[in-house]
Amino acid sequence: MPFNCNTPSPTNLPPPDTEGGACMERSMADSFEVQRVTTARTHQRCDSCCRSIAPKERYVGFAGKWDGDFYAAKLCLGCDSLRQLVWVFDAEHGNSLEDDGLAFNQIFEVAAEFGLICYVSSAPAAAASIARTA
Repeated sequence: MPFNCNTPSPTNLPPPDTEGGACMERSMADSFEVQRVTTARTHQRCDSCCRSIAPKERYVGFAGKWDGDFYAAKLCLGCDSLRQLVWVFDAEHGNSLEDDGLAFNQIFEVAAEFGLICYVSSAPAAAASIARTA
C-alpha cells in the first residue's frame, strides 16, 4: 500500500512533499503509516515517554511499514504534539530526519538535540548526579 497524500503527517516517515497541491512520489513506495486518535478501553503505555495511558484517556495509535518492517505504536497526546513539533522544526531547518525517520522512543532525545525541550533523564544515576550538584 503506497503512501497516500490524504494520510496525516506520519511519525516514521517525513511529512508528504507537495508541489502545486499534488502529491510527489516517495522513494520508498512500499512504506506507509496510518494513525488514529483512539480512546483507551484498558490501560495502555505510551511508546515514547512510557507513561501509563488510563482507560477513557485519548491517545494516538500508529501502524505502518518502514524499510520493509511492520510496526505499531501508541503515543499519549503530549508526546504526539512533541512529535509534530519535531517534524515542523526539522522541515524548517534542513530536513535532517527525512532519510532515517524518527523512532517513537527517540522523540525526547531528538527534541532536546534541536533545543525544543530541556530533557532530564529519570534514570537513578542521573537523579543522583543532579542531587550531588545541588
